[in-house]
Amino acid sequence: MADANAFVVFRRWAVTNAEWMPICAPCLCNTFVLSEANGKAFKISSDPANPDAWQQIEAGNGYEFAWAPRALPQNLSSSGIRFNPGDTICYAQAIDGTGAVVICNCGL
Repeated sequence: MADANAFVVFRRWAVTNAEWMPICAPCLCNTFVLSEANGKAFKISSDPANPDAWQQIEAGNGYEFAWAPRALPQNLSSSGIRFNPGDTICYAQAIDGTGAVVICNCGL
């Protein structure tokens, strides 16, 4: 079954405290919310090799990523989109044990 709408897509990743999981855009997007999916805290990072480049997300919370389009294309082509499907947006890691994170909204 296909996604109901190409600009609102949900994806879930299992994460552990042993490694950083790349979180990739599931669709063309400028805005999305990354949240925990099983009641466990996690952290996100722009650079997993740098211990100062991460943010902890507590259980029950999420983190919103929002960017203005690069340019406002008249036909909504990918030229104004910040992320294309498959682009790595950030990295996620469980604080303790195994958890899950979900992109709970992704769109323009």
